[in-house]
Amino acid sequence: MRQEPPQKHSNLESLLSFDQEEDLSRRMQLLLAKALLDRSNASKAMPVLETLLRSGSLSPRDLAEATRLVSNAEFLLAKSPKSLRVAAAKTALEAARKTDDVELVLKALLEYARTSKNLGDDEGVRQTRCQTAAIIDSGSQLPSAYLTIAYCDFYTYEIRSALTSLERAVQLNGRDLAQLSFIHSGIGSCHFNLCDFPKALLSPSQGLEIAERIGDDSRASRILSNLTIVSTTLARYDDAIRFGRRSIELGKRSSNQPELVTAYTNLGDAYLLTGDQERASDCLERPRNGGYAR
Repeated sequence: MRQEPPQKHSNLESLLSFDQEEDLSRRMQLLLAKALLDRSNASKAMPVLETLLRSGSLSPRDLAEATRLVSNAEFLLAKSPKSLRVAAAKTALEAARKTDDVELVLKALLEYARTSKNLGDDEGVRQTRCQTAAIIDSGSQLPSAYLTIAYCDFYTYEIRSALTSLERAVQLNGRDLAQLSFIHSGIGSCHFNLCDFPKALLSPSQGLEIAERIGDDSRASRILSNLTIVSTTLARYDDAIRFGRRSIELGKRSSNQPELVTAYTNLGDAYLLTGDQERASDCLERPRNGGYAR
């Protein structure tokens, strides 16, 4: 049975219903937005962030954090035009640089890399990697630095380099469970591309356990979709179908799963290779009308 995660964001929402001092209220709203995005709930986080930014009274550090979270939400929503998503990532990076806080800059660089990758901006990814490498060369040993380097290297097919950086990020990670789930998922993708399929199953399973523990249905769905591909490659079709069906179940339950169509496609491949053409075709049709795969 799936253990329900602690409802940290619900507690914050309850507290915000009471009258609070303005500074305390803004701080709680920022914590609420972060808690929601740690569970990939961009739809609920975005109104909170928009309210914060309209206040016009955030400290430079809180402004940097809020704009980074907006960029993160834009990635999950995947609905805004390209120009707005790029602008959100650039705004977050500029705000972070004004704080001289290396951790904030690195997190903003990762958001910029993700935006650049999703929009096919090779130069943006290259610049992000160069800037992050310079931060590491200056002595920074933060996990987000190695995670960002890995993200850029994976995009440019420097898979072994990406894997080395992700393993270093695991060693440095403290208590950021959302980040750790992302890292383990990335390690699995690296092993898959290096054709080390047993490890490609192990690492994502660790990331999945964390995602389920913190209640991030969106990330759990994406990890399960990757496990579907690995299991299909290993001809473990029963496992692939089980992972794929669970991926879609969680993806439909989540308000923000930007790769749900991919989950349907991966499950369809598993069905096709078992000779079940009806269900394979169904997986291609269901995303059009919002239904579940059978």
